[in-house]
Amino acid sequence: LAIPPAETGAVHAPLAATGLTGLTLRTRARTTSGVDSILSPMVGTGARHVAIAGNMGVGKSTLTAALADRLGADAYYESVAENPYLARFYEDMARWSFHSQFTFLSQAFRQHCDILSSTNVSVQDRTIYEHFHVFVSSHLEQGVLDEGEFRSLEDHFRSLTRVVPGPDLMIYLRASIPTLVDRIRGRDRAIEANVQVE
Repeated sequence: LAIPPAETGAVHAPLAATGLTGLTLRTRARTTSGVDSILSPMVGTGARHVAIAGNMGVGKSTLTAALADRLGADAYYESVAENPYLARFYEDMARWSFHSQFTFLSQAFRQHCDILSSTNVSVQDRTIYEHFHVFVSSHLEQGVLDEGEFRSLEDHFRSLTRVVPGPDLMIYLRASIPTLVDRIRGRDRAIEANVQVE
């Protein structure tokens, strides 16, 4: 899939089926015309599964809703409220990282299965690939997962992704750290109250 850069300055590149090694789109567009600039390269590509990736607070859910609305697509959101370990994770990361990430991987896998069985276009806020390649890997680097826990999560991830293909198109959103912090604090979610900038 070769897509030229949009006039807005967005950068497009293909998504590697194995994970987040080839990010698909970077854009600062937030208006309707920005959504149009994202959609125009998709026309005629046959993309059925569009994934949105990026940091917490960058606008994944907002863009997911906008694209789903514009495409008449099914929207799939990260199941933060359905993860029974997430609040505990923010209180004690080393104790609850494994449980939290195992749950996120399983939830994302269920979404991928639903997307695969659907005939509709689907827009997904955060995929199983981001959960593993970004969060699980960084938790190992930060020391909140030990090597054995990481290997178990890696095995779980590899088993799940043998069953479902990656998305057809991934859109990566990025913002400055001060912007992300302002957005996270502005949405006033109790579960994110202890999020620290390092």
